[in-house]
Amino acid sequence: MTPKMLLHILTSSLLLTSALLWVTFGSNLLSSNYGIEREKSIHLPLTTTDHNLLLGKVTYLAFGFSHCVDRCPTTLNNMQLLANLLPKDAQFIFVSVDSHRDSQPHLTHFLTNIHPRIIGLHMNKNVLLQFENQFDLRSYHKTTGSFSHDSAIHVIDEHSHWVRTYPYSQLNINAVLNDYNRLVQTF
Repeated sequence: MTPKMLLHILTSSLLLTSALLWVTFGSNLLSSNYGIEREKSIHLPLTTTDHNLLLGKVTYLAFGFSHCVDRCPTTLNNMQLLANLLPKDAQFIFVSVDSHRDSQPHLTHFLTNIHPRIIGLHMNKNVLLQFENQFDLRSYHKTTGSFSHDSAIHVIDEHSHWVRTYPYSQLNINAVLNDYNRLVQTF
């Protein structure tokens, strides 16, 4: 084997390995610029049946439903991880896209078993649609009885500005902690 052929094989292998790492871990390889930056005011509902949603708190919000077997368990696991790591002044909200099956009592019971800091938010279809529109989202009911919905974790700062979106999988904890610290230091 000539040195030129060996160099070509090594270069190709390095590029392939880099591509595989990027596909597998995405932006988790970088602790800065993790997630998607946003800049939009959001109007959070002020209360649920059994919780006050407090304005002036950094809020981590996700959409899903309690009967989801696809992405919601991963999203809720990530929210549980964040609820264990972030200070008590952070707020975690899980917005149900299944207003028929996820009554407020059911949602509260379901989420209490996952983590007591995750607040369930039940909305009727019209209010949910208006709320989703703020995030440029639209969930819809599939013929299989499931829902198609966003599974990311959205970050809302203390002034109700949507500032970042994290992917639902492969949560970069160091980047999230750095973002949280930057958010609370700027206010």
